[in-house]
Amino acid sequence: MSVHPGQTADLVIAVVGGGRGPGRALADALAEIGIVPAAVDDEAAALSELGAVRAEFGRLDALVFAAVPDNAGSVTPFVETDDAAWRSRCEALVHAAASWATAAHAEFWVSGGRLL
Repeated sequence: MSVHPGQTADLVIAVVGGGRGPGRALADALAEIGIVPAAVDDEAAALSELGAVRAEFGRLDALVFAAVPDNAGSVTPFVETDDAAWRSRCEALVHAAASWATAAHAEFWVSGGRLL
């Protein structure tokens, strides 16, 4: 799928984390250029949420992972971050991204689409 300026109208893109924070800002920006953003946030129901997007709009063209963890606002200097904190933050994000990618793959197998 290649998209050129002016060809964004009616693209349907699921935005993971699109209900709040930076994900919401991304969803709003996509809407401004004519893309139909669909905010999805429930990792436990990823497959059904993406299926609902396809059912509502007739297709799903892409998935963008823009989720930000709840603890993202806490600031710890890099050199003071211990191994357990790194694992907690990083593993949760990687697991969430993998869950959404797996669910999206199932949808894209049916209708085409891309992970972004």
